[in-house]
Amino acid sequence: QTPSWGFRLPLEYGYFLAKAALFRKVEVTSLLPSLRLTHNDNWRTDFFGLLQYKKYLDNDPNIFAWRLGVIHYLSTDASLRRHVRLGYAVSQDQSPDDQSGYVTAEASLGVSTPLWGPFSLDLSATYVKYWYDTRVDPFIPDGGLIERKDDQYRALAQLFYRVSDRLMLVLGYSHTFNDSRLVGAD
Repeated sequence: QTPSWGFRLPLEYGYFLAKAALFRKVEVTSLLPSLRLTHNDNWRTDFFGLLQYKKYLDNDPNIFAWRLGVIHYLSTDASLRRHVRLGYAVSQDQSPDDQSGYVTAEASLGVSTPLWGPFSLDLSATYVKYWYDTRVDPFIPDGGLIERKDDQYRALAQLFYRVSDRLMLVLGYSHTFNDSRLVGAD
């Protein structure tokens, strides 16, 4: 089979309100390019990205973020209803104050399978490593610097019930464990 591909370039805009008085908070503009490469009936690769600008409407600094990732799907059928997937991504949240940003590296593994009739199951596990910008420790009188590095583990289980071609019910369980470390802090 000859490989085929598809490309999407959606643009999203969000205006978020905060507080009971509907105080203006943030405008978020996101460009989400994606490229799908279908190698054959049993193997597909999705490349995805994110370019995002968060414009805060109060005194908080504005933030630029980006993300690049890949997900590989291996399947026993062309519909990909039963598949194993492997994904990895890198991202960065940049802040002009040089203290609020971070970089991440992520790896995930998942499996999806039909169960019986209209039911199907999806299970996934994800590991994310965070490297935060160096910050001034507010609890040290001389303003010592601290470094923070986190390890995050996520597990997700979802049970799908397809009511019709246009309606699906999802029951899910998600668990996140965050191991946060401050390097060099007492």
